[in-house]
Amino acid sequence: MKDKAEGNLLTLEMMYQQIKKEIDTVRQKINAELDRLERATMQEVDKLISSSTINISKERENCGSIQESLQCLSKVVNEVCNTSSKLLFIALEKYQQQIKNSELFIKESKATHDNHIEFAPSKAIEKYLMKLEGLGNVGQPNKVISLHKKSEYSVKVSPGEYGCHIYSICELLSGETLVLDFIHNDVKLIDNKYQLLSNCEVPQYSYDMCLISSSEVIVTTNETGNDDGLHGLQMIYVRINRLEKGWRLQLPHRCVGIAHHDEHLYVTSGIALFKYTLTGKLIKKLYEDTTRSDTVYKCAVNLMGDKIYVINMDNDTLLTLAIDGTVIYTFSDIDLKCLMGVHMTAGGQVLLCGYGSNTIIQVDSEGKKKLATLANENDGVKDTCSVFYSCSTNSVLVGVENKDIIVFKVT
Repeated sequence: MKDKAEGNLLTLEMMYQQIKKEIDTVRQKINAELDRLERATMQEVDKLISSSTINISKERENCGSIQESLQCLSKVVNEVCNTSSKLLFIALEKYQQQIKNSELFIKESKATHDNHIEFAPSKAIEKYLMKLEGLGNVGQPNKVISLHKKSEYSVKVSPGEYGCHIYSICELLSGETLVLDFIHNDVKLIDNKYQLLSNCEVPQYSYDMCLISSSEVIVTTNETGNDDGLHGLQMIYVRINRLEKGWRLQLPHRCVGIAHHDEHLYVTSGIALFKYTLTGKLIKKLYEDTTRSDTVYKCAVNLMGDKIYVINMDNDTLLTLAIDGTVIYTFSDIDLKCLMGVHMTAGGQVLLCGYGSNTIIQVDSEGKKKLATLANENDGVKDTCSVFYSCSTNSVLVGVENKDIIVFKVT
């Protein structure tokens, strides 16, 4: 026991040093970006200073030229004042004209050259940093979550409405929650007390969504439930407790699941997994299984970005892929039937929900084994469509058919 404890302490020390190294790397990248922003800002300052310096130098040269001309004419006037009235008249006329030119130059100089320069700091950077709680997420991906104190909430638009089918759940940094209602074809924005704030209509066959920023979410959309019709991605903006539609990208295949990581989108078609840029440019088809229609149903990317978890709903299995699409592990369990949802928590835990088995289970970060069954039908979980861990409330939200949302507190 003593040797084991000492070994564990040594492992913890090694983990600490590794994490510290990774944090230092993140800090260096941030410092490099701040240096880049500083250089770009100083280049603008240098441009303005250079432009003002040129203008001031020209004004100084013009002033010198005018002064020299006036002095020269003054000398001529003094020389001819007692010798020739005709020459005096000509000299005075030129002198008066030069004075007018001088006054005009001074007036134009004041009107056209304002050399005052100000710097207005970007408040957006400071506001964004103030919202962050750290340089990243530090968690224990294989620490088992414990659920208790169940509550149920309705997110219907109207009381007489048929029960919602919540297929996907996201959380904003501000604490509000977005839910995708498959049966009512809309995305709903709810507050931290699960009260409806706004909703936005989406096409009938919209299966999943993911956040790409603090106020932008992308929804997978389809005109039909098969390969027919148009398919694509719909951007929705969150603006002061209101949802607004943004741009839409049309893709050449059915769009089912979606995940976002490191400025890339991972989109499933039911039979394949694709990697896209945020502008809709295809990078690569990562994985494909054409044996049935929902072998590549939904997906999630781990925090490090080196693993992708893919649901094979037809075979009740979870696939763990390397970032290049290579299958690393295949997982199945008797407590997992008709697998519909996979979620990566902020702490790195992997949660799955089984629609047919009425279960929420947690698997290890490798996707190799079950750690625990977190909830089942005895806990009031039935027909589970989605699962999500909320950082702001430290709770697990479960999207179900007809009962809208079930919320479990986490211990």
